Amino acid sequence: MQVAAHAERAAAELPSVRRASAATAQQAAAAAQRLDAALAQIADIARTVQELAAASQGTKQVLETVDKVAFQT
Repeated sequence: MQVAAHAERAAAELPSVRRASAATAQQAAAAAQRLDAALAQIADIARTVQELAAASQGTKQVLETVDKVAFQT
């Protein structure tokens, strides 16, 4: 009799468990979308930092050239 009672309780809880599982799956999908967006933003930031570093190196070379020319006169 106890086994039958447990089976009935489990069967009664099944719809609730399914709803909770579906809600959790939706939350996981939403979190994955937010993570993808954040990773794309981080990649954009990394590209921008690389561009700034390259531009900075170019500026440094120009300033060194100007210094050399300025001290030659």
